[in-house]
Amino acid sequence: MKKEKTRAWYKKNWADVWFSRFIRERDKRCYTCDTTSTKLQCGHFVPRQYLATRYSEINNHAQCYACNMLYGGQPSKYSLNLIRDYGQDVVTNLENSRHLIIRDMDYKRIGDEYKLKYEQLVKENNEL
Repeated sequence: MKKEKTRAWYKKNWADVWFSRFIRERDKRCYTCDTTSTKLQCGHFVPRQYLATRYSEINNHAQCYACNMLYGGQPSKYSLNLIRDYGQDVVTNLENSRHLIIRDMDYKRIGDEYKLKYEQLVKENNEL
């Protein structure tokens, strides 16, 4: 029996779609192997099941399909790149954030915010 999707699922999906589009447009290349694949995905250092970092722009970067799915996100390379770009303290804070319990998120607001940020970024990139 197929599970019926709830209103909350659609709101979370709205936020996920626009956040992912924003991250892929922002980065335009794989964070772990530097390829410029057209099939980029939104990779997460701390898995997205942890809501405290699910929509963190530091925790999320574009990754190619191979790095994100076939190689499990390349956590060692991802970690080294995060340390290079943001510092060890930020990586430690991300890792510790997985233990924070988030009970309620405004997915509609998050989706709307990242839809706007995505559209602004696309406009800026097209003006270059």
